[in-house]
Amino acid sequence: MSPFLVPLCLFSLVQHASGLEEGYSGIAGVKTSYKVLQEGEGSDVVEKGDTVTVHATGIVRQTDKKFWSTKDAGQKPFTYTAGGGVITGWDKGPWG
Repeated sequence: MSPFLVPLCLFSLVQHASGLEEGYSGIAGVKTSYKVLQEGEGSDVVEKGDTVTVHATGIVRQTDKKFWSTKDAGQKPFTYTAGGGVITGWDKGPWG
């Protein structure tokens, strides 16, 4: 397993009924969308079985209200193994 740090991705858990807003990308098969705030460096991509560490922020798209972030006081980056164990949108978001 290779460790990956996916720099600061913003994940929102609900799409607007009218579609995605500018700068957001959809993830096939799920209703989660994401926006990359800073691209990572290098040519490696996340694959199943890799250890991934991300910063994430949950925002209700209809109200633009943040409900959680790894940047909040007392929180830290989230680490998981790609390929399961977290909600599908989080798992598929960083995949290459």
